[in-house]
Amino acid sequence: MNRVLIIEDDRTALRQVSQLFTFEGFTVDEAASGQDGIERALKQPPDLIVCDIMMPGTDGFGVLEALRKTTETSLIPFIFLTAKAGMQDVRVGMSEGADDYITKPFEAEALMASARQRLARRRLQIEEAERLATGTGMLAAATVPLEMERSLAHIERVSDALVSRFQADDQLTEMRTAIRTEVSHLRRMSQRLSLYGELPRLYAGRFSDHDALGRCSVEMINDAARTAAAENDRLGDLTVELNNGVIPIPMTGDAIALLTYELVTNACKFSPSNTRIELTATLEDAFWRLTVADYGHGMLPSQIAAVGAFKQFWSGSDRPPGLGLGLVLVQALVRLHSGEICIESEAEQGTRVAVMLPSESMR
Repeated sequence: MNRVLIIEDDRTALRQVSQLFTFEGFTVDEAASGQDGIERALKQPPDLIVCDIMMPGTDGFGVLEALRKTTETSLIPFIFLTAKAGMQDVRVGMSEGADDYITKPFEAEALMASARQRLARRRLQIEEAERLATGTGMLAAATVPLEMERSLAHIERVSDALVSRFQADDQLTEMRTAIRTEVSHLRRMSQRLSLYGELPRLYAGRFSDHDALGRCSVEMINDAARTAAAENDRLGDLTVELNNGVIPIPMTGDAIALLTYELVTNACKFSPSNTRIELTATLEDAFWRLTVADYGHGMLPSQIAAVGAFKQFWSGSDRPPGLGLGLVLVQALVRLHSGEICIESEAEQGTRVAVMLPSESMR
C-alpha cells in the first residue's frame, strides 16, 4: 500500500485531501506546516508528497528545496496543490523539481490521476535501476574472477620463489603459509562470483541433455562441512549425521559440496563459538533433505524475505566478512535442481536452513 504525506496548513483542506487518498486505498500521513512536513518526510520517507505552497514559516517551495537536497527524499514524487496559480509560480515549482502542479479548487479525479501517474513512473525508474544494477553485477561476476585468478597465481609464485631462495628463514616460511591461507580465501570468493555470473547460463541450459547430472557421495558433504567449520575455527562445534553410501539426487558432487560449504559457513558466521552447529541428511519418501542448524543471532522475517545477492544484514563491529552471496548461491543451486529451500529462524535463538531435493527415483 502506497503512503502519501499531505502537507497543508488549512485544516479543512487537509481533512478533505486526506479523506480522498484514504478512500482510494492510500496510507495517509498529515503535516500541518512546512517544517512539520520536512521532519515527517525525513523520519519516514513516503511514496508520494502532496504539498500546499502558501504556508506560514516554511512554504511549499522551502519544503521542496529541503527534501530535494536529501538523498533519502530527493526522488519522492512531489505534487504542489495550491491556489497560487500564476505561471511564474508554476515555473518556479517545476524548476525546483516538482513533478506536478494542481490548482485549487481541484477535481478529485485529476489529483488522483496525477498521483497514480507519478507513482507508476517512480516504479518504472526503480525497476530500471534494479535491472541495470543486476546487469552490472552479473558482468562484474563474469569478469572479475579471471583477473583475480591471475593475480592470485602470481602472488603464489612470488611467495614460493622467496621461500625457495631463503629456505633457512623460518619467519618467511610462516609468511608463505599465511599468504596461502589468504589466497585460498580469495580464490573461494572468486569461485562464488564466477558461479553467480554463470547462473543465467545454467538456468537456460537446465533441461538440455549435455547438462545431465551425476551422483555424489556423503563423504563429499562431510568433507565440505568440516572444511567450512575448520576455516572458521568451529570444527569442535560441528556435528554431522549422514547415511553411508551414494546420495540418490541428480546433483553433481561439486554442486552439493558448494551448497554444504556455504550453509555451514553461514552457520559459523552468525553464531558464537562454543555453540552447536548441526548438519543432518535424511531420505524421505520423495525428497532428500539436508538441514544445517545453528544457535546464534537468528534472522528476522524481513531479513529472510530480502535474501539477495551482495546483501548483508548486519553492520558495525558485529558484521561478518563476505559478499553476502552464500544463501543466494544455495537458493539458486536448489532451484536449478527443482528443489526447495526453507529458512526458519528466530532472533537470538538460531537459524535452521533445510534444503529439499527430489530423489532420482521420483524424476
